[in-house]
Amino acid sequence: MKIFKKALLLLLALFASCGFFSGPKITDEVVANYIKAYTRLKEKGPEFVQRYAQGTGAPSDMGPGIEGYTEIEKIIKESGFKSYKEFVEVNAKIGLAYSQIEGRQFMNEMDKMHSIGNEEIDKQLADPQVPEEVKAQLRETRQKMNDNLDKNKPWAEGVMKGAEILGDKETMEVVRRNAPALRNAYTGGIAAPEREFLGRKL
Repeated sequence: MKIFKKALLLLLALFASCGFFSGPKITDEVVANYIKAYTRLKEKGPEFVQRYAQGTGAPSDMGPGIEGYTEIEKIIKESGFKSYKEFVEVNAKIGLAYSQIEGRQFMNEMDKMHSIGNEEIDKQLADPQVPEEVKAQLRETRQKMNDNLDKNKPWAEGVMKGAEILGDKETMEVVRRNAPALRNAYTGGIAAPEREFLGRKL
């Protein structure tokens, strides 16, 4: 958990220091262009990796690398961007907003799981057939669950707040509208799994 926290904070600091969020305004058209570029680059990815894997690291191998960059830049421009830099700026802004949406959904699911867990424990505690020693263990489990939530949720909310400061509401709304299309591009069309906890839908 500590490593995860540090990684997130480092990522947010890196985005801020690079000035990625001063890039173009995100609109539905920009998102459509981004998805087009992202999809084409993803399709080309294995080919680029294979080229580099066949190299020896010698100066003569610079040719395929430069050629690959030229192809990447061509795809980006054909998708509606002025430059590689503009695409990177757009990628950062969309990525941050999309991560906020996914992060909030994850936190909501964790809240539901916590609530379901407490409800199930309360049912067991109210059942006269459950032995007292088992109930004592259940009370201890519930206390640990609540303590962990009280400890970790404020930090998680702080990270989300930091992400909101780095982003902007307009970008968030555009990305939210286009979230299904973005998810489709990121996952290659793999549908999000139905999430359940203790037999109940999250």
